[in-house]
Amino acid sequence: MLHRKYEEAIHYVYAQKFELDIDSYYRLGMWLYGKLKNVSGVDAGMVKEFLKQIEKCPRQ
Repeated sequence: MLHRKYEEAIHYVYAQKFELDIDSYYRLGMWLYGKLKNVSGVDAGMVKEFLKQIEKCPRQ
């Protein structure tokens, strides 16, 4: 159940169904990364790729 909620959150962020400034996107991504890396059953490769994408985000 939690895995699906995190997955939905990722899709909402990348689909930009709500607007945040770039710093907020980065902080949200890092928060989500912290949650995902501790959920058993979540593909570790996906989480690693997610972190790479977050780190590409320009920050202020």
